[in-house]
Amino acid sequence: TSGDGYVAADAVKVKKISEAVPAREACKGDGPEATSKRASASGQSGEDVVREARKWIGGRYRLGGKSRRRVDCSGLTMQIYKTLGVSLPHWDDKQYRKGTQVSKGQEMPGDLVFFNEHGRSVSHVGIYASSGRITHASDYYYKVTEPQMKYFEGCVGARRVL
Repeated sequence: TSGDGYVAADAVKVKKISEAVPAREACKGDGPEATSKRASASGQSGEDVVREARKWIGGRYRLGGKSRRRVDCSGLTMQIYKTLGVSLPHWDDKQYRKGTQVSKGQEMPGDLVFFNEHGRSVSHVGIYASSGRITHASDYYYKVTEPQMKYFEGCVGARRVL
């Protein structure tokens, strides 16, 4: 392509470090492990969310996707919560406005964890699984995975929607 701001390459990973939204240590998954025995009005718990999310592991990534065949990060969280009776929009920044804020170090299984990957605003969401892991649709690996959160940068915070 041509013009300012465009790069043509066979393979490239662009990483911008920004002070706009500082990373939080709680988002590294190092806090005390908690179990989620809380239940929503519909009777669902954080473990139910994680159990449903793990059914999607290995599914293919597609920007804008919201089906088991192809899904993006907010489509994944939207569909998982939908099966449990909770309605979420198909946009990570709009999901960030739902539920209640989770205090630093208090993330529990089923909580939504948000990231600022590009230095502008919320650009990625996943589900806190347990033991410092997050289930998310990865545009890097092109599939749903459950890696350690300590490898993520730009964590904005977490929200509890149950």
